[in-house]
Amino acid sequence: MEIERVLERLQERAERRASAADLAKQALATLTSTAESAGGAVRATVTASGGLSDLELGETTRHWAPAKVAQEVLRCVRLAQARLAEVAADTLADGANEDPLADYVVDRLRDGFPSPEPPDSPPPAREKSDDEYFDEHSVRPKNEW
Repeated sequence: MEIERVLERLQERAERRASAADLAKQALATLTSTAESAGGAVRATVTASGGLSDLELGETTRHWAPAKVAQEVLRCVRLAQARLAEVAADTLADGANEDPLADYVVDRLRDGFPSPEPPDSPPPAREKSDDEYFDEHSVRPKNEW
């Protein structure tokens, strides 16, 4: 009798988990995140997998250089991707109950789409090794060493 009750509880818990996984899958199938540039000239929407699903370019972008348009599009896409974890956390929130599956999904999204660096900060410069420095500043042809 005791074993039957334990097995019954395990089966109920497994069914609840399967149901929660199905609900999470359905919610993630329609999950999107959107970001736009200052002034709304560029607006990008991504799916839960991070893929671009919609892109809107305002009239102002007609006067921008192609490189600026590309930069703003990429910035908006990366920002929308970085917001996916927050959107998923809100979507998968289950009241006061902490769901390990929801936590796992949100953690994977955070890891997969980290917050983009501010646009004004250049990438850190890499110091050249001694060999690289002397190769660039050598007066002898490189093959004579």
